Amino acid sequence: MNDRLINDIKNLSADLTHMQWYTQQRLQKLQDNKLKALVAWHAKHGEWFRNRLISADCRPADIRRDNMTALPITTRQDVIGAKQRFFAAEVPKGHGKPGEVQSSGSTGEPVVVKCTDVVSLFFHANNHMEVDWHRRDRRLRMASVRAGKIATGEHANWGMPHSALAKTGPCLSINNNTDVKEQARLISEFGTEILSCYPNIMDALMTEWQATDTLPKLKHFKSLGETASDAFKARIREVMGVGVEDSYSSQELGTIANQCAADGLYHTMDYNLIVEVLDEKGNEVGEGETGRVVVTDLHNYASPLVRYDTGDWAVRGGTCECGRGLLTLKKIQGRTRNLIKRADGSRYWPMVGMYNFNELSFQILRYQVIQTDATTMEYHVLVDANLTGLQRQELKDIANRALGAEFDIVVKDHLTPWPLAPNGKHEEFICRAV
Repeated sequence: MNDRLINDIKNLSADLTHMQWYTQQRLQKLQDNKLKALVAWHAKHGEWFRNRLISADCRPADIRRDNMTALPITTRQDVIGAKQRFFAAEVPKGHGKPGEVQSSGSTGEPVVVKCTDVVSLFFHANNHMEVDWHRRDRRLRMASVRAGKIATGEHANWGMPHSALAKTGPCLSINNNTDVKEQARLISEFGTEILSCYPNIMDALMTEWQATDTLPKLKHFKSLGETASDAFKARIREVMGVGVEDSYSSQELGTIANQCAADGLYHTMDYNLIVEVLDEKGNEVGEGETGRVVVTDLHNYASPLVRYDTGDWAVRGGTCECGRGLLTLKKIQGRTRNLIKRADGSRYWPMVGMYNFNELSFQILRYQVIQTDATTMEYHVLVDANLTGLQRQELKDIANRALGAEFDIVVKDHLTPWPLAPNGKHEEFICRAV
């Protein structure tokens, strides 16, 4: 990493550390100015975006934070369909050469967007600041389990951006395709103090450590990649004695929100993004209400990610007790495909009976519920012995109490874990009903 980039990250981190205490009014004024400049650029240099504005009868000069609904929402299908026409023909001087970023495609719709050096700069600065929010000592030994082209091995430091800005402890990288028993051994023998991985992997690791009495003495657990359920949070607190320190991000947008150590709310990154939470009519939801997450990247001058529908759903939060002016999310619910679909077409967040699994005469090691059509639910359960007919009926009774009698419950038991998605994530509920 060159000295200029290191200085840029240091300076931006210092700026964001200061700006996080701005009032919401001051942050929204900052967003207004950035939004106006962004829309004007893409209207001038982007064929696809310019045509979108013309069709919506929008003038760039009229767009503000408080009237963004005049701008059309951009979907993943829009990006895929536009192909090269989606991107700006050029980017401002100083933003660097755009590089391509591809989403994991966990929805079945992988998209490719272009991002500039400035977008990467904010990603690094937000990551650096998140460590400070949770008061993680950078001298501690960190292990990270991730999907992708990750080689398993030890490194002298934490890597970008942390090692460029401060002296750090060593780091252990593990590819998530590594057998869980081997992951557990490596993490324990490394003397891991900070662990970062998917909740589903951490759940399996805790089971292995308990079985072998080799629990590492963690001081922090950083969740990534998927929603951490309430049941998982309770278990890690009980087993490991630490809480979950979470971030909400995407490949296309980088860090969208970081969890606050004060009360668990997620602060949205309002200095470089505009994060809307919208109801079915496209209006902002109120505190405690659920809506779809629509994000505008205020610094991406290569790709017009303006009112980009992430496919995620979240609960809007209120004022955080920490005093930061950044808006909040109370909970990240999941993706649209994690909603149950009724026969009448209505949708809602599922309660599949997991909180009553302790009533069963057998132990479920992992579960996944798949809605295959309007009236059928498949319960896939990982168990240590094939279920009897009575045990299947026990689970069906719990499922029907949670979901209602309108659904037919099909129980499928597994003696070995089923494969994870290519991105390493495990979704507890998936709707495949058309």
